[in-house]
Amino acid sequence: MKKLIFIVCLLCSFTLLIASKTDTTKSIREKENLNSDGNKRIGISMPTALLIRWRQDGINLKSELENLGYEVDLAFANNEPITQIWQIDNMIKQNCKVLVIAPVDGYSLTGVLEKAKQRNISVISYDRLIMGTDAVSYYITFDKYKAGVAQAEYLINKLNIKRRSKKNPVYMEFFTGDIDDYNVPLFFYGAMDTLNPYIRKKIIVCPSGQTSIESCATYWWSTEVAYNRMKKLIIKNNYGPDKQKLDAVCCSNDSTAIGVSAALEEAGYTPENFPIITGQDCDIKSIQNIIRGTQSMCILLSTKILNQKTVEMVDSIMNDLVPEINNKTRYYNEAGNIQSYLCDPSVVTKDNYKEILIDSGFYSEDDLKRAY
Repeated sequence: MKKLIFIVCLLCSFTLLIASKTDTTKSIREKENLNSDGNKRIGISMPTALLIRWRQDGINLKSELENLGYEVDLAFANNEPITQIWQIDNMIKQNCKVLVIAPVDGYSLTGVLEKAKQRNISVISYDRLIMGTDAVSYYITFDKYKAGVAQAEYLINKLNIKRRSKKNPVYMEFFTGDIDDYNVPLFFYGAMDTLNPYIRKKIIVCPSGQTSIESCATYWWSTEVAYNRMKKLIIKNNYGPDKQKLDAVCCSNDSTAIGVSAALEEAGYTPENFPIITGQDCDIKSIQNIIRGTQSMCILLSTKILNQKTVEMVDSIMNDLVPEINNKTRYYNEAGNIQSYLCDPSVVTKDNYKEILIDSGFYSEDDLKRAY
């Protein structure tokens, strides 16, 4: 009897071992087959390599995705819409399964992305929303409206605007980016909605009268265009250290801030009497200007976080999983609401840039000392 019980137990153990091995093998096969078509190709299209922000974003995304075993085609479009269209078309022909695109012109990609849609290629709009097409699968970005609010709140606090009156106004000019960039109204109105109560009360005065988004726009976010416009404003309004007072220039990003600062330096302003200049992106030149005293602050949209979340999103799509999103309704690209993931911005100044940028590894001390 004991012998029979032993044999029965032995048979049960063997059966359980086989079942366990079968389940483990099945689990491994299921994991291996998540990306069942075997396609590992990903295309990344960035607007330009001239700005360090876009150059680093592209290089970092490529490196992190390659570390996961994917094949990555990275291209920079030299801020030329036609070049970007050609590059994306080539990525489609190369059978990329996912495209990560930061558009030069948000409205220029409708035709080429129709080809992507026909091939069931997932499109991630990266930090700039692609407009007018239902081929966009996801949008990953920062809370851009909140970034504009943060710039305005910085100005309000630094200039003590809440305690001023129209007898003691603040004199301010405004710069934003390319009017065709979907982000521009978010940045601009985030700031202007916060500042407008003071503009209406004439506590903030804009001597040029240029406060509309159209009049403040900067073609292609160009530093040169911003520089030339600021020079014209200086001449027309007689700005200078000993002339017409200028307390601040609210710039939506660093490329415009760099142009504005250069024009103001030529007009005779020094770090001791420089107007408050806002910015965004934490470009090395702007951080150098913050250290020098020719720019006051910068909004950090941490590309480290953005890159990490983008890699996670791409990896999910490549493995036929649903990526994480946290907003379904805010971003409408004229063809539908785009499922989005939003990261939070932070404020960088001379007082905290080491903590936020150096200690985190975003930049090294040598990066900031290096010639731009």
